[in-house]
Amino acid sequence: MNGMLDSNTVAKFLNGQLVGKNIKIVQPCSLNKPKPASIAFATSPEILNKIDFSDFHDVTILLPTALPKTGAKPASAIIVANPRLAFAKVLTAYFETKTEPKIADTAKIGRDVSIGCNVT
Repeated sequence: MNGMLDSNTVAKFLNGQLVGKNIKIVQPCSLNKPKPASIAFATSPEILNKIDFSDFHDVTILLPTALPKTGAKPASAIIVANPRLAFAKVLTAYFETKTEPKIADTAKIGRDVSIGCNVT
């Protein structure tokens, strides 16, 4: 991840609507295991009724529709058409690590071996 990532930046990237606080994001998480300064997604706002938000004070949640008017709410939410797809886009854009292809240092390759093109 390059630079500072926050809820506002992600909302702009996804063309979504930020509701609540602008929170720093340093990692993805699941709704089952919230982590500090993270982002997660919910496929429906009804799922929010089953969550204890005391562990979610600095988690941004991607949601498909506006937050319910009653009940507990996350500190930060981004409204998008497809939260699962949006989460995948965020992971790819901000958390995917790209490495150069290479032969592992621990690989054992015989002297007379020829390795073909496109071998992974």
